[in-house]
Amino acid sequence: MLQTDRILRRCIFFLVLACFSSSLLADEVSVPSSKAIQAWISELDHDEYDVRVAATEKLVQHPEQAIIALKSRITGGTLEFTIRAIQVLTRIAVSDTAANEQAQLAILNISELRPTLASRYARSSLNQISVAARKRSIQNLRDKGAIPIYLEEDVPDSGLQGFMFGDEWNGQEQDFRLLQFITGIQVLELVGAKVESSWFNYFARIPTLTMLRVRDASLNRQAIEKLNELESLRNLEFKFVRINDASVPSLVKLQQLRTLTLIGTDVTSDGEAVLQTNMTGTQIDRRVGGFLGVLGQAHPIGCLVEVREKSAAEEAGIKTGDVIVELNGTRIANFEALRDEIKVHPPGAAVKVRVLRAETFQAYHVYQKGDVGGAKFEKHELGLKIVTLAGANSFLVRRNFREGDVIVQYHTFLQPTEIQFNAIVKQAEMRWVKNSLRTQMSLVAVRHPQFLEFDVILGKFP
Repeated sequence: MLQTDRILRRCIFFLVLACFSSSLLADEVSVPSSKAIQAWISELDHDEYDVRVAATEKLVQHPEQAIIALKSRITGGTLEFTIRAIQVLTRIAVSDTAANEQAQLAILNISELRPTLASRYARSSLNQISVAARKRSIQNLRDKGAIPIYLEEDVPDSGLQGFMFGDEWNGQEQDFRLLQFITGIQVLELVGAKVESSWFNYFARIPTLTMLRVRDASLNRQAIEKLNELESLRNLEFKFVRINDASVPSLVKLQQLRTLTLIGTDVTSDGEAVLQTNMTGTQIDRRVGGFLGVLGQAHPIGCLVEVREKSAAEEAGIKTGDVIVELNGTRIANFEALRDEIKVHPPGAAVKVRVLRAETFQAYHVYQKGDVGGAKFEKHELGLKIVTLAGANSFLVRRNFREGDVIVQYHTFLQPTEIQFNAIVKQAEMRWVKNSLRTQMSLVAVRHPQFLEFDVILGKFP
């Protein structure tokens, strides 16, 4: 009985081994020879329909071998052959096989040939596979370390704007050709030492690119001149990119730009002067200094700021809503003045910032019959401080002004005097009496004003 069991187990073992060996043999047989591939390609131009269909199916089933062979023969056959060959590549391109990317690139190569029937049909095929190719190309780039840039950060449904290629990028240069399968790319960000000037040969083929940001990289003049092929490029930003005045002639050629930002580069003030002279339609923003970390807008007293998180300004104690009035003792009238003053101080420099911290509000007054100013003021370093308010007829009362508020702008006067204030009210009253004309006037005031000083260590641009 035991001997019978042993014999039975041995039979089962050899049966399984035979099946496995047959499977391996079948796999080896299933890989077609080069001669077979060439024969199937020739049959794409056969007179009989069934033969052409069978050849197409066989080639699609062996995509890698088919792509290699078709690329060498596709432009030398008849129109019928060319169409069927591109159809084979198209079917492979929209499939889920590992060779779909190679098929896309093969069709792209054909489309870039001199104008022929093959190149025109290839371009038409690219349009047909654009949806599938776009989705697959985005995923392939992400798998290789590219970071998508969306209209709203981290919200894919808001629309893809472009990609960032930084330290996480582990793809090859030829992978940038996938960008051509993704329509509507507007923004590219290139960050870090991995950035190569030769990449720009691929980026110059993106017809919709409007914004290019490069940071912490090194570029040669040829890369910059390549951007001249991008008629759509409007905004170019270099942060801590190793370029100098030798690159200025190449930058001057980029007349399509609306803004050119150079932060932390080696372009000198002389180089900037050349850019300003020769790029009159471009806003040039060159900065070599440190980073305060604020956005600014107009205010009658100085520069009203919005403070960025984790910036030098926030770490020092400056808050959103503060008004910067001085930097190192220099009067700051607006954001441009603040930016010009900061850019002469390098990252790590200590600067003293004086701010006005107060509640700022604006009111509009349309003078009407019977209006009176009716308030008493005293002079204040910011303008007119309201000491007492008049009765209910006072438009200051109706506009919710309070005693202690300081009017910093009235109509066209910054930091108005009491004489100017009363003169404007009197003028509005006369216009009403003579012609029944209403006069609209704007008032900007601050409540609970206090001046504060902060010692700020300027940071590096992010």
